[in-house]
Amino acid sequence: MEWTKIVKTKIVMKLGLPVPAEQAVREYIRAGATVFSVDPNMGTSQDLDDLYTAVQQASAAEKAAVGILLDLPVTNDPLRIERNISSTEGTLLTRIDRALAVGAAIIAIPVITNAVYQAIWDLARQHPDVLILGKIASAANITDCPDILKTYDGLLIDRDHLAREIPVEDVPEVEQSLIQQCLAAGKPVITAGQMLSSLMMSSRPSRGDVTDVAYAVVSGTDAVYLSEAASRGGDPAGAVAMLNRINNKAATMLPSESPLLTQQPANDSITETTATQAVVMTRQAQVKAIVTITSAGFTARQIARYKPQVPVIAVTAEPIVAAGLQLSWGIDPLVVASGSTREAMIQEAENVLAQTGVIQIGDAIVVVAGYPFGQAKDVNNVTIHEYGVYE
Repeated sequence: MEWTKIVKTKIVMKLGLPVPAEQAVREYIRAGATVFSVDPNMGTSQDLDDLYTAVQQASAAEKAAVGILLDLPVTNDPLRIERNISSTEGTLLTRIDRALAVGAAIIAIPVITNAVYQAIWDLARQHPDVLILGKIASAANITDCPDILKTYDGLLIDRDHLAREIPVEDVPEVEQSLIQQCLAAGKPVITAGQMLSSLMMSSRPSRGDVTDVAYAVVSGTDAVYLSEAASRGGDPAGAVAMLNRINNKAATMLPSESPLLTQQPANDSITETTATQAVVMTRQAQVKAIVTITSAGFTARQIARYKPQVPVIAVTAEPIVAAGLQLSWGIDPLVVASGSTREAMIQEAENVLAQTGVIQIGDAIVVVAGYPFGQAKDVNNVTIHEYGVYE
């Protein structure tokens, strides 16, 4: 059983070279990092293998379902995409293929038309459980966002590049709009660009940096991206811990009920409708948590868009699905053995909730699953279950 402690707004942390020791990565996980970002363009193939190994070993040691994000650079020049890779090191495509093979769960691809990015897209799509994020970095991307969300599994908002493309005073409004579009679509969104960059020069973040992070959280982002402060700051673990503190405080300013609950489209799928009802039930009864049994993570992401006030445990037998869910707000992935029964999955989730003090014997939880279990095409069943009472 693998589980990650309850985190609401997720933290993506950039890892660079030299390769951090396993113990350092474990400290980052304890501080609150749920996804580690890697530029597959950097270093040697061996450097990248060592980096993936360090993350995976730290994840196993911490019993945490941690995600790896491949973050591709933004450029219109296909030749520059592979500028750091020598001919003896193979191509960027080879490196990405290797990363996906060892378990990278997420890839962010700039929404720019060129042959290299298209080839990477085609390769990633061969791995159906890998999340492909559209990297929003241009004015055209902003206009095309509704169509981009139909094609991609979520967004990474690259505010640094956006600020070069549009008036800088427009960036906050655009950031909020992109986040809201992702929430409406039930797709994860990362807000990136100079988060807590003042920590590169000081042990305390500036007031402006704190407000910047809080604005992203209150706007509804699923995750915030720690890059400069992680790769060039003097205390990476401390930067993660500080970001986590700001996230948690800002999350208390979110509305107690998502406006999306009153805006449910008439054409929602069965699974989307079931997810909505699960969140509604937490407000109508004394429910302490939601447990969703998911094979691909879709149901959990639909629940996440409403930002429920109770903990949400997503139970899955697929480690890569759990890793991808580390981008979704408030979702705590729990990996169980393949072939586990519905009852066994519920009990494992209850054990986690009980161990963390969320529930006690007799407390109610909402269980979301497909019925008949293991056969249903859609997640179509939502019930209230009493902890400690089994059929």
